[in-house]
Amino acid sequence: MIAITANQLFDGTQFLKDHFLFIEKGHIKAVLPLSKRPPKLPLIDLKDKIISPGFIDLQVNGGGGIDFTSTPTVEIAAEIAAAHRQFGTTAILPTLITSSLGTTLKAAHDFHLEKDLAGKGLLGLHLEGPFLNAEKAGIHDPDLIIPLTADICKKLALIKPETLLLTLAPEKINKELLQLLNSLDILLSAGHSNATSADIQEAFKHGVTTVTHLYNAMSGLDHRRPGVVHAALTDTDSYAGMIADLHHVSPEMLKFAFAHKGADRLYLVTDAVAPAASDKNIFNWRGEELIVKDGKLQDSSGRLAGAVLTLDQAVRNCHFTLGIPLEDCLKMVTSTPAHFLKKQDIYGCFKYQSRADLVVLSPKDLTVDATYLAESIETSLQ
Repeated sequence: MIAITANQLFDGTQFLKDHFLFIEKGHIKAVLPLSKRPPKLPLIDLKDKIISPGFIDLQVNGGGGIDFTSTPTVEIAAEIAAAHRQFGTTAILPTLITSSLGTTLKAAHDFHLEKDLAGKGLLGLHLEGPFLNAEKAGIHDPDLIIPLTADICKKLALIKPETLLLTLAPEKINKELLQLLNSLDILLSAGHSNATSADIQEAFKHGVTTVTHLYNAMSGLDHRRPGVVHAALTDTDSYAGMIADLHHVSPEMLKFAFAHKGADRLYLVTDAVAPAASDKNIFNWRGEELIVKDGKLQDSSGRLAGAVLTLDQAVRNCHFTLGIPLEDCLKMVTSTPAHFLKKQDIYGCFKYQSRADLVVLSPKDLTVDATYLAESIETSLQ
């Protein structure tokens, strides 16, 4: 058992002063005022630091120089998670972008068989495709985009991991299949979609609950044909993931999204590719050399080809550049993605029996001083 405190303790919802975390066997036993600490319980005091639940990233394509789509295994995902951990992220959804159906199903099955995803910093699996709209393929291979069928849904039902997020284009899928996927506890996101706002509003009624990388690879705010962005920003119940690297979306539009969705429905993602969380600046993607320059990954024509973002930088961007209150910035990488996953009692919070995944931040510049996974926190801190 250990007790840990700091000048600022963010519990996933609010900042607490003069409180401590009581941790036992990798889980939170209690969050209590310092005045109630048992006299014999040693206290680790991190002084002026900020303690927060570990960050949660629901869209990670790579990191540490490793690409997940090239080798979509649990072992590779664990290496990517470890690379992002040094930047405050303690749980990720490794993201497989559009691949062959065989590769997609095999990846789902591999994660289905793994019994210790949490201990590796993994939440499950995010399949970004192949059931997309080729008109909004972006960097995805349009030749691999296929229609979703009832047979594929049935196969996924047998081999899916406990947490499976599926990004799809709702306008390409009938509502019965959306309802079937929803009944199988598969989380559904609209992305790489050219749907109208009405299409998405209808999809929200049939199981779609979020949108993938808001603004990017989707129909927008056209004044005559409002699209996915309009539906996402005006629907009060749905969630949205957003890349806050200041390159994929302008600061003005990031602030616009926050003003409409708020921290309880907007969560930050990195959409990180291999060079993220590393010192590499060249990434070979399907025979093409992509270059990291000025914080952007670009192809030879200057087109954005993925993000090299980490979640701690996303938090800093939102707080220091956009002026969003720190409490809200931290919500968007802790409790909000946890609520979306329906894991709000386990991740992204400090409450009884939640995982003791922690990140320690410097209050001045919000850089990461330390990150701890629940499985090793007691030995790491002693």
